[in-house]
Amino acid sequence: LSSPAASRRGLSSPAAAAPRTISFCYEERATDAIETRDPLTLSSEITALEAAAAMSRDRRNAAVVLDGNGELAGLLTERDFLNKLPLEADAAVDATVADLMTSRDDLTLGSAECSVDRVVRRMRAERMSSFPLLDSAGGVQAVINKKNIALQIFKALNEDRDASGADVSVGAMLDYHEAHPRPGDVRGTKVSLPPYSTLQEAVELMRETGSGSMLIFAPPFATHSHFVLANAFGLFTEREYVASLARLAGRAPDEVELFEVARFSKGTSKKTMAAVHDQDGVAEGLDADAIVAVGRDTLVRDCLSLMLGNDLLYAPVTEDKKPVDIVSLRDINLFLAPTEDA
Repeated sequence: LSSPAASRRGLSSPAAAAPRTISFCYEERATDAIETRDPLTLSSEITALEAAAAMSRDRRNAAVVLDGNGELAGLLTERDFLNKLPLEADAAVDATVADLMTSRDDLTLGSAECSVDRVVRRMRAERMSSFPLLDSAGGVQAVINKKNIALQIFKALNEDRDASGADVSVGAMLDYHEAHPRPGDVRGTKVSLPPYSTLQEAVELMRETGSGSMLIFAPPFATHSHFVLANAFGLFTEREYVASLARLAGRAPDEVELFEVARFSKGTSKKTMAAVHDQDGVAEGLDADAIVAVGRDTLVRDCLSLMLGNDLLYAPVTEDKKPVDIVSLRDINLFLAPTEDA
């Protein structure tokens, strides 16, 4: 059976695609099998703005929060900024990390002895983007995230060049997901706004839908006093939101338009995002180039390589040079390495 959206667009049936279980070290200890970076640690007492700068500069989607005694106090994620930071002028200056973080008592914590299989299943069952694993002394040894899992899958793909799931197109994979929805899934085209919408409208919509990304469409040949969007489109994600906070000094989110903080396929995106680089302590690692998009006909294997190589959690999907969806690392992880309870 084809999905309604696929039928309307004349696209391939999701029946043509089926998840492929990639064989990799499910039973090994996650901390041995999965490459991770040393956790980024922050004090619970610093401002949200300082935390945003540190996370953006180090390209982290989560940071371990320590209390005044150096003990684990909680975890701060990009989603915490999106969901909890008040939509007010200078909110990031007034709020502290302790105000936004998920406290230790509310965290799901694992042992550094957990297997890959257990980590993956727990993350999917609880829809966690970051999973802290503790050592025997109670310290955070590693924080496993979706990118870590995706990199493990990619390595397995390189060892198994005949893995059929990797040679399915991105479009067929997304059609499959649309035909087999999971609780909480939000397809990219269901969360979108024009570029002249405000940052507040974008954040409120993402909160309402539970989405970490949105497409930005503009009518053909639309113009703006600061931005020209002739057949262009944009992408706005949690990461852009966190990186934008330093640029909002004294301004309320309802005074900032998306063209100032999102990334676009053409136009002044490079100049706009480059301005972030020029501010002290802000997002030096953020790529100021235009967004990276993939076609519906791009192979899943190539899409995964592109996203990992550019450190992307999300990428717009185009057809005939027009955006039609968003693909996430989670989409690829679930497709190439499904679990029964996913």
